[in-house]
Amino acid sequence: MNGSTQASNSNQVSYSSEANCKKKYNMLTKFPIPKDPIRYPFNNDPAIGYRSNFNDLLLANMSALVPNIDIGYHTNTHTPEALEKWIQTTNDYMYLLTRNIRKKCDAQLKKLTNIENQKRKSRELDIKKVQELPDDIIRHIHGFLLPETRIELYVAKYPSFAEAIERMTSKNLKKYVIHIYKTYYETVFNYNGQIPERRSCLQRHPKYLISYSNKRQAVDQITLLFDLMREAIPRTPIYHQYFQTHALKLIQSMIYVGVYKGPQLKRNRKPANELLHV
Repeated sequence: MNGSTQASNSNQVSYSSEANCKKKYNMLTKFPIPKDPIRYPFNNDPAIGYRSNFNDLLLANMSALVPNIDIGYHTNTHTPEALEKWIQTTNDYMYLLTRNIRKKCDAQLKKLTNIENQKRKSRELDIKKVQELPDDIIRHIHGFLLPETRIELYVAKYPSFAEAIERMTSKNLKKYVIHIYKTYYETVFNYNGQIPERRSCLQRHPKYLISYSNKRQAVDQITLLFDLMREAIPRTPIYHQYFQTHALKLIQSMIYVGVYKGPQLKRNRKPANELLHV
């Protein structure tokens, strides 16, 4: 099972668990629970400049949901049977909530185990022997690897892929720079802050110039995009997969253009459009 399939199954399980939690919580709202969550928990001895942490918030809000039987008797609107149901519903909700969190932790542990196993298998993989296999078998093998593992294999096999791009003719390189701008920079890096959480994964927002002073500058800014995507902070599994997948596509493009099609692109004076749009 590859990484995307595992993520899909995990998301489905998570959605189902969270839906059950929400359903049980909606049942709780029929009882006299606090109307609003506690955002600023009281601290008996706060230090100067103290800010509430996750433990304060979780403890305060979960404690606030513990049934207050005195209120139930005082309002005289709930029978003893209803009060007992209130207690049981709260217990059920807390159980579903903690079970959901445990499942997510278990999923992360399983993911960690799978990643480490793939890293170990990658280290044991004999690249030279793999390259002797037919292309369709090689692609089949790559299909079982995570994007970051495939990137490592590409970098190990083609350590000079960036230098190969620099050997293109100026016109072909210019065309490729524009292609990368439209395909990666505009979609991944420059989206007007519509997804600020995704943007926060990037360690910096690079400048990307269509006009440059020399070939080295052009290649450096392309490889910078690759490095930033590859090293993006994995704030969520979806964002991590997003950046790793785009980094994989970019290095595949650079290898195809620089290594496999390099001889043609070093000679052609006229931009070879069909070779650059990958």
